[in-house]
Amino acid sequence: MNINEIDRYDLGIIWAIGSHVEESRFVFRHKDIFFLERLKPYFKNNIYEQKRIKGKDGIQFVLKTSAVDVESLRKLGWTERNSDARNLPVLPEYKDFLRAFIEIHSTLDYSTRYKRSGSTYKALRLRIYGNSQIIDGINNLLAVNVGIGVKTPQLLRNGKTSILYYQATSEINAVYDYLKGDPCFEKYWDDVAEKFKTPRID
Repeated sequence: MNINEIDRYDLGIIWAIGSHVEESRFVFRHKDIFFLERLKPYFKNNIYEQKRIKGKDGIQFVLKTSAVDVESLRKLGWTERNSDARNLPVLPEYKDFLRAFIEIHSTLDYSTRYKRSGSTYKALRLRIYGNSQIIDGINNLLAVNVGIGVKTPQLLRNGKTSILYYQATSEINAVYDYLKGDPCFEKYWDDVAEKFKTPRID
């Protein structure tokens, strides 16, 4: 695998779901086969199904390969998925990389808000999660490229995972406007479009 030949979107997938097992051996797992199908042309290995681990229902898809140039990845800033500190790769432009990473490591849902009267309503909330160092990098990249303020991510109890929140509909829309493009996981963007039909529920 030549790093220079990898599409930046696909590099985002590698960063999001790749696990370095030993030497050059990598494992990629995800519940949506789309992301593994994006990687298969680089590695030529077969994708197979297995039951999801850690008590999760359903199946996941798995791609294993020994064709990864680990040193090239390390030069870009790669560290293991379970490392205390993980960096974003050093890239001239991040839009395609971020699109893939955020499609995999984010949730667009609704959170409860409170009116001054004391009544409640629900409004859209975008959560992006991952290693705290990567989240800090994404936080700053989105602030610069989207033109929104830097947020304060929520650090989880494990001390190395953070969640980045966007709760203003205008900011969520601006983030997605910046990220839109090809290639993409259409199922994710169809869900975004559907939810934006009802950004607020009273």
